[in-house]
Amino acid sequence: MEPHNFNCEIIDGHCIIRDQGNVILLDTGSPVTIHETKTLKFLGDDFATQDQYQTNIPELRHLTGLDDLTTLMGTDILRQYKLWFNYKYQKVIFGSPNMQSKGYTIPVKMVHGIPLIKTQIGEVSHNTVLDSGARLSYLTGKLTQGLHEVGNEQDFYPGLGFFNTPTFEVLTITGEKEIPVKYGKLPTRIEPTMAALNCSTIIGYDLFRNFAIYLDLEGPNGGLMTIMEPF
Repeated sequence: MEPHNFNCEIIDGHCIIRDQGNVILLDTGSPVTIHETKTLKFLGDDFATQDQYQTNIPELRHLTGLDDLTTLMGTDILRQYKLWFNYKYQKVIFGSPNMQSKGYTIPVKMVHGIPLIKTQIGEVSHNTVLDSGARLSYLTGKLTQGLHEVGNEQDFYPGLGFFNTPTFEVLTITGEKEIPVKYGKLPTRIEPTMAALNCSTIIGYDLFRNFAIYLDLEGPNGGLMTIMEPF
């Protein structure tokens, strides 16, 4: 397909695009797309969507504070495109040209529609959910033991609602790039979901704000992610 460029808005860590009257939150952490109705017209195609999956659009409007939100776009749609996220210049490209030569590429494993990558904290490698919909990154409770708290923030999780979490700033390596990441402590109710994915961490906004990210979640050898400097 021809590349389609969107201007995006980064609102409280969420990446928002607008298309044909729809206000769309791009969320690689969701395996399904939630929409006001059961069909979404996007880039000339009609996609089947859910109006209820752990949450719904009215609840998401309340949780995000985005009163005009119509859609949470998950990987059922996102994985059908090569994507380029550039938060610094507020651009997202659907059907992006191949960007692998521009940066450092690492594999992405898709499990139950969720993209998983490897990150490293200290000397330890972690299976990590790549979640563009997460304004905070997260560690399981075990991994936060002994860490120095830097604050406390309110966040939300679909189906769980609002909650408060202590936060920790931890140097994290992704694709040979080390950045400080602000993590929250994963709510206990969500830990079984992470265990089912064999994951202990979630990385979100801090990764996307530091780099331009190229995603091909349907690559010939499985998915891939390329991390590069924004341009």
